[in-house]
Amino acid sequence: MMQINKTKVKRKIADAIIVIDNNKIKLSSIQLIENNQGATLNQLLVDKIESKKNAIFNENNSIAIDSNAILQLNVSSFNLSLDVDKSAFAPKEHARQSILGNSSVNSFSAVANYDLGVFQSRVKNAQDSSSSYFNLDTLLAKAEHHFNINASAYSIGKSNSNIELYRAMYERDFNGLRFAIGLMSTWNLQSLASLTVLSSSKIYAASIGNNSSSRVVNKQQSLTPIYAFLNSPGEVRIYRQGKLLNIQNFPMGNFEVDTSMLPYGIYEVTIETVIDGKVVTTQHQTINKSFGTANGNFDQLNWEIYGGYIDFDKRHYIKEGGAYNQTPEKSYLIGSSFAYNFPVLSGIRFQMSNYGFDKFIVQETNISVAVNNYLSIAWQGMLENHGSHRNISTLSINIPEGYGSLWASKEKTIVRGDLPLYEADSYSYGGTVNFDKIMDRTGSFTISNTKDKRVGSDSINYEYANTLFSGRYGTVGLRAGVQRYHYDNQNSTNEKFINLDFSLPLSTWVKYWDLFNQWQCKSQYLCE
Repeated sequence: MMQINKTKVKRKIADAIIVIDNNKIKLSSIQLIENNQGATLNQLLVDKIESKKNAIFNENNSIAIDSNAILQLNVSSFNLSLDVDKSAFAPKEHARQSILGNSSVNSFSAVANYDLGVFQSRVKNAQDSSSSYFNLDTLLAKAEHHFNINASAYSIGKSNSNIELYRAMYERDFNGLRFAIGLMSTWNLQSLASLTVLSSSKIYAASIGNNSSSRVVNKQQSLTPIYAFLNSPGEVRIYRQGKLLNIQNFPMGNFEVDTSMLPYGIYEVTIETVIDGKVVTTQHQTINKSFGTANGNFDQLNWEIYGGYIDFDKRHYIKEGGAYNQTPEKSYLIGSSFAYNFPVLSGIRFQMSNYGFDKFIVQETNISVAVNNYLSIAWQGMLENHGSHRNISTLSINIPEGYGSLWASKEKTIVRGDLPLYEADSYSYGGTVNFDKIMDRTGSFTISNTKDKRVGSDSINYEYANTLFSGRYGTVGLRAGVQRYHYDNQNSTNEKFINLDFSLPLSTWVKYWDLFNQWQCKSQYLCE
């Protein structure tokens, strides 16, 4: 039996053996019973209780565990009770992640995604041009063993047509660990931090880490947990601005309130603890479920280690003053990446990658801060052993209720030696107004300005976008805009464009064509 602040709860929590030794009552042994449903004692108190083996009861038939916990023996009923206060309980928390077990599908399966595009360009006082592409992404799988192939064909049917193989890799994702080997991109090599220096290359490598799809993260709980203590079974009521959002029932103990069913956002709530129909405590807390934290895992350090062989697609990069650097054609690669999320504000994410190839050692760092639902700040930096460095700062603001957004960014990149990277010195800013929030089907308007000090250019873009039609048989979109370019000591150049984008789901059209043929056959039969 357990007693909290003079409130008794009859529930078995331990097995104990009590004996008489030299006319004294002795606790021969005590073994606590695990209970996954009710209250949980904190580990420090558990260790102290289990250390009281062979302890002698005093004249009051009690054994002091510490200043806030006492084992009390009722000689007449021979019941042993534990008298504690609130500090004795460890909060029972909701798991923020879980690991998937063995695959339930042991047979072979396959999924193929494809994308076909055709472009036709007509430019005033210039020759018309056309282009096309076909991309195929195929995944073959047996249980947790996956083989992925991604390839594209360009300018199909023309003399300059070519086929590019981007990915051909084996992957095993199991028990919270991911292993991959083969031809892959920088994002398949690792998906924790940036590898911008290697972006224009093919990588033949192997990678292992705990950034795994078999590790499922619970993204529904509030970033800041809310706890409720009950000295007897009761319920917890959650109010927002006087409106009841949810009621949860708990046994005795200290519990984290389940916030998964509460709406997203950052807002104040009132938490009432009710026992026997009476409100015993009232607290005011903040629910922090901003969309910026939806992808966060705040419980562990994510890591990935990788190594292999690089084949650079592009070897010449422009430096300041028009000079070129010469990068290696092939090189070995080794590196590691890390990421950690801090439960501060609406989430702070820290990412770092450290890698080396040829004669270069590179360290890249990303820090992104979600201040709230509307404001986020990010910084990306790069350092290299020959003195190359990069700084990119970004600020983005989402206008409440989805009426639009604002952003600003500044980049400064200086390259020393032959690092395969472009130098940069630019800034940009812009904004989008969503007219659909004011009137349906009115589209959106975007304006942006980019100033590139390295090449001496200044560009302003105005773009209007709208969806003209959207249905089961396809989508028709309109984009129209004006682009104004200005280079130092040159006249400004204005370009105008109008794009009609057609997206046709082939599966729907094939089904429609099949139904049309069936109807046509039936019509002919009836006519005969």
